[in-house]
Amino acid sequence: MPPGKYLSGPSQADERVAALDGEAPGETFHAVEPLITSITVWRAAVETLSNTHMKLWITEVDSIGKPLTDHIVLGGPAILVPFGDGVHPIKIQYTFDPPVELPSRGQFFFAIQELCYGYFDLLATEDAYPSGGAWRTGRSFLNGCHLRPYPDRVSTSCSRSNSVGMT
Repeated sequence: MPPGKYLSGPSQADERVAALDGEAPGETFHAVEPLITSITVWRAAVETLSNTHMKLWITEVDSIGKPLTDHIVLGGPAILVPFGDGVHPIKIQYTFDPPVELPSRGQFFFAIQELCYGYFDLLATEDAYPSGGAWRTGRSFLNGCHLRPYPDRVSTSCSRSNSVGMT
């Protein structure tokens, strides 16, 4: 996988990847185990006040690792994390009890969708990520605010949020 942007944690982040009008930045990942108990991403500290709901998606990928946004494993939840302190990155955590069970081990895609009425930035880095890559779906605000097909690779002008955590 060529180097590019990846979603990142606060300590590794040096850039941001934006989402607006129904876009959904995310990344592919390799699931060693089929159970996921949480997914964490980080919003930029400057976005202290936010009324934007952020919907989580998990989908399958094709044989070359491209997200298949019409092969949905999980659609939701959408959460609202409205406040930060303006100094520290804002933790966005999706916790599952019981855990989400993926259909198998292997490659999948997760994305965080802006639900068509706001904007957010996720922290990102340009560090290489050997088993995944950053992608972003297109805008869907004029089309019913769904997860759009045919996502694009996030280039070095965008970012992956290295503040991503999965357990």
